[in-house]
Amino acid sequence: MPNFVLVRHGESRLNVVNRQSRVFCGQVDTPLTERGREQARTVGKMLAAWADLRISAAISSALGRCRESLDLILQELPYDVQRLADSSELNERSLGAFEGCQADAVYAQYPQYRDDPNFNQFDRHFVQKAPGGENLREVTERAWAVIERLDKLHEGNVLIVSHAMRDAAQMNFRTGVQMNCVVRSQRGARRAGAM
Repeated sequence: MPNFVLVRHGESRLNVVNRQSRVFCGQVDTPLTERGREQARTVGKMLAAWADLRISAAISSALGRCRESLDLILQELPYDVQRLADSSELNERSLGAFEGCQADAVYAQYPQYRDDPNFNQFDRHFVQKAPGGENLREVTERAWAVIERLDKLHEGNVLIVSHAMRDAAQMNFRTGVQMNCVVRSQRGARRAGAM
């Protein structure tokens, strides 16, 4: 059974925009910022420095911010890693009709998604979802299929570059499988124990 090392992509342009005005990203293919590229390189250097951790295979979401993050991480490793095909099953949760839209415009058209408790948890709920989007249960199920395939096909340490770490935590909660992850704190990347 492989160990999974989970890494969230580096900072994207929409991450920066969201500091000023909320825009629903979802599967919008927003590129990394220079800071995001440096974050990915830092994770790569950190992984390279761990004598007891050697990545044997790596996979990412099919979205550009994850693909580029993985490529930058792998460039920092002093050994070869099997680069697996990108997987759309690891993509961020779809926010359907809300993707790429300003929150104010969404809530003007769909006020229940701001005001009604039966709708307003759509971005972090296992049942609620945006129109045409996915809920966390659906995201967990599609992403978990990748974990199951990797578990059957690979030994050693498998690096997965994807999106929100809470999705990984939900996979861990769903299955009880111990997952090691790399998380990004405000002070920099650090290794976290089993989730």
